[in-house]
Amino acid sequence: VEIFDQGSEGNMLYLVMEYLEGETLAQRIVRGPLNRYEALRIMIEVAQAISRGHSLGIVHRDLKPENIFLPFGEGSKVLDFGIAKLAQRESLQAMTKTGELFGTPFYMSLNMFEQGAKNADTRDDAWAMSAILYEMLTGVQAYPCPFDRIAELLRSRSSLPPRLPVFDHEEAIWGVISKGLSLDRRAQYESAAEFLKDLKA
Repeated sequence: VEIFDQGSEGNMLYLVMEYLEGETLAQRIVRGPLNRYEALRIMIEVAQAISRGHSLGIVHRDLKPENIFLPFGEGSKVLDFGIAKLAQRESLQAMTKTGELFGTPFYMSLNMFEQGAKNADTRDDAWAMSAILYEMLTGVQAYPCPFDRIAELLRSRSSLPPRLPVFDHEEAIWGVISKGLSLDRRAQYESAAEFLKDLKA
């Protein structure tokens, strides 16, 4: 979100930001799955934004449909970098303890579960985008699980990939998602830029 001004009034600090009218991606998904072209357009815009962040050393760490905003008549916006980190800044890394659970479980990679938010990197953002793309196309989460059953969610994620729908004319999309959600970290997308390249293809 664009910042126009900042300042203080008495003891209160303030930011003047652009005003957005529209809805979150989560609100859009509630109405049903998106068609392939709408889903690709939105995710390409999101991946472009995250790729730009990655090029500056910024890892978002909490990508989810609630943090993707769809303004009326405009491109997508990625919101809430509240738990983002600068990948190479130890002073900022120290703000999150190893093993501490930050983020939203449905969109957190196995690595973030096992290693904690401090060790999150560009691959974890790419994993989240793959999970979000899956949800846009199917209307359901790749790994649905109630919040009070996080241990069960972790076990399922470490042993079974999500069930991918198969449509002959859309195999390329499911190939991207399958790679993005791979159980083998070495096979996952290294960054948003790599994910974006396959999306555009």
